[in-house]
Amino acid sequence: MNLACDVCGLEFTKKRNLVRHKFFHTGEKPYVCEVCGKAFSWKSNLTKHHLVHTKEKDFICHVCDKRFARLRSLEEHWLTHTGEKPFACTMCSKSFGNKSGLRKHHRTHTDEKPFVCYLCQKGFSSKSSLKYHYRNHVNERPFKCDICGRGFIRNYRLKTHYLTHSNEKPFKCHVCSKAFAKKWQVNEHFRTHTNKKRYVCKNCGKRFSLKSCLDVHRRIHTDEKPFQCELCEKSFRQMSALKAHYLVHTGEKPFECETCGKTFSCKTGLNRHRRNHTGKKPFVCDVCNKAFFEKSFLKRHYLIHTNKKSFECDVCQKAFWRKWDLEVHYRIHTKEKPFVCDLCNKAFTFKSNLLNHYHTHVSEKRFTCSICKKGFLQKCHLIEHYCKHTNEKPFACDLCNRAFSRKADLKKHNITHSLNEKSFKCDKCDSAFSRKEYLKAHFRTHANEKQFICDVCGKIFLKLIVLYKHFRSHTKEKPFVCDVCSRALAQKDSLYKHYFTHSKEKPFICDVCNKVFSQKSLLDAHYITHNNERSFPCDLCNKAFFTKSHLLRHCRTHTNEKPFVCDQCDKSFSEKYLFNCHYRIHLDKKP
Repeated sequence: MNLACDVCGLEFTKKRNLVRHKFFHTGEKPYVCEVCGKAFSWKSNLTKHHLVHTKEKDFICHVCDKRFARLRSLEEHWLTHTGEKPFACTMCSKSFGNKSGLRKHHRTHTDEKPFVCYLCQKGFSSKSSLKYHYRNHVNERPFKCDICGRGFIRNYRLKTHYLTHSNEKPFKCHVCSKAFAKKWQVNEHFRTHTNKKRYVCKNCGKRFSLKSCLDVHRRIHTDEKPFQCELCEKSFRQMSALKAHYLVHTGEKPFECETCGKTFSCKTGLNRHRRNHTGKKPFVCDVCNKAFFEKSFLKRHYLIHTNKKSFECDVCQKAFWRKWDLEVHYRIHTKEKPFVCDLCNKAFTFKSNLLNHYHTHVSEKRFTCSICKKGFLQKCHLIEHYCKHTNEKPFACDLCNRAFSRKADLKKHNITHSLNEKSFKCDKCDSAFSRKEYLKAHFRTHANEKQFICDVCGKIFLKLIVLYKHFRSHTKEKPFVCDVCSRALAQKDSLYKHYFTHSKEKPFICDVCNKVFSQKSLLDAHYITHNNERSFPCDLCNKAFFTKSHLLRHCRTHTNEKPFVCDQCDKSFSEKYLFNCHYRIHLDKKP
């Protein structure tokens, strides 16, 4: 018969385990040390604690003079001097100095966890791991650092912690001599030389070099998310992900770039950012040798060579290279808005929209220029602003050495170099273009490539989704309704722009002069006032433009494309403003 705890409902097979468990709720510690008065919930913990006072270690190693409380411990220690490992694993031939070590190792093959915590029912492969786990429940950290006072559950963690004070790195890789502060770090690094992955997932066959990585991976199959945020109840597969998530609530960004002062909530974000200053691009395409700052950029780039979009939306047939892009796209159909502002509860479809929205709540400009007293929301913007006074230009182009005071200006300048590379080729006439959208515009010159035809007016489209949008001009369908004024609009992006007329929200901020805009396109166009560079040249006539939208508008003079069609008389126009002017003729005729 199982015995249930009347506080939390947890069940136990033995009464003594239930009695012990109740101490966890009551905080009762009936076992008191008569020497120092320290109290414990369990008698076994008091017995172990007594050894701190008695220090009875009668068994001495005659090689290193190390002392032990038990003969068995001395015998096991002796094998560290002789190097003898008499206990071999029959499954992988790994050898151990003692039988208990072999038993522990066997459990890595069987995945057996016989030692179960009766407080939370978590299983462990060794008794020592269970013992150290108990300390998490009672918050016992007996190993204290005498420099900073920080406590640890295990002694080896205290020893490792001491290295943070001394900056010592005693563990060296015997292949490349790289030094590390912790032993597990050198072990993990060593696998980059051996590429040994002995832990295999039974569900999908994926291999891992670390058992901890396999354990985390398994949660993908079980959908287990054991780490829950106590503020918003969101769950995560890894503790590290939960810790990073907490920074969303606190707004803390503890990792600061020592070059420009920009701060980040996680160390990986800082490491990625540092490459902007060093120019290091460690991820190289083995097809064309193009290098990238991040591995994700390289993966995305590979798709240019394969030209395969494997993930197709079953609603509108739009195809994507990545599964993640398809999942994000689905939100347009499902109207899902998973990103909620914790200040005003406004919901957004995309995380970037939420981050931009946060600026409407933050009115304080904490970072002030000591020269002209101008205020900024972020420290990195203040540092960029200082460059205007010092005339410093820390962002240099690694191709032509031209320097800029802002990173945004350098990015725009880099486009002028990348435009010379024409990697998008037409498979019909061998024409090459520097950008994908130029290639798409060029495809329209090949009549047989136009696949989707409007059965009302005969207009041809390259994409089915564009045909769907066009069809609304005939049906007068306006499915996107403003929940403020009930105005209906044909396109979702039109509704999004319309919302700003009610909220007066201007989430896009110029980091040079702090001017705000309701749309990103307006902000991009505004940047031209700070940088006079015409970065967008036409591939056909070499005329250059300040913005991409101006270039695309110009391209229509070559392709003769007229995408703006009047639904009253079927007249078409190359510019939207011309269409708007024309449409007023029909409005004036209406009674």
